[in-house]
Amino acid sequence: MSHFSSQAKCDMLRNNLGESFNRFILKARDKPILIMMETIKNKLMRRLLNKSVKHHKWIGPLCPKIQEKVDKMVLASTRCCPQHVGGPRYQVTHGASSQHVVNLHDRTCTCRKWELTGIPCMHVVACMFKTHEKPKTYVDDC
Repeated sequence: MSHFSSQAKCDMLRNNLGESFNRFILKARDKPILIMMETIKNKLMRRLLNKSVKHHKWIGPLCPKIQEKVDKMVLASTRCCPQHVGGPRYQVTHGASSQHVVNLHDRTCTCRKWELTGIPCMHVVACMFKTHEKPKTYVDDC
């Protein structure tokens, strides 16, 4: 992960957009062109409507998938032990041999997951609990 840019804020290392779209239109592909296009249009309209309905049910500042990832980090952070080393920096021990440095002001962790995804990693969440802050306030705006 050391060679990836931290500007994209994505936790997927590959893009399966083409494969997903091909699977999405699989049943329509063997039909005549006009019927195929109408079938794809109808599927897209249904999908957009379903997403819109889910969107209007959201409660809180984070979308459900991001909230789920933050919740997983909260659970994983219970195995971390943060120590304040001055200013906004913490040294976080995770297990017997894993140590990471977190800087809450610069929004960095040496594991780089926070910079790459925009979602606080378990090391950062452990530090936030030490400072009585909520992890959702440190999720990057998309």
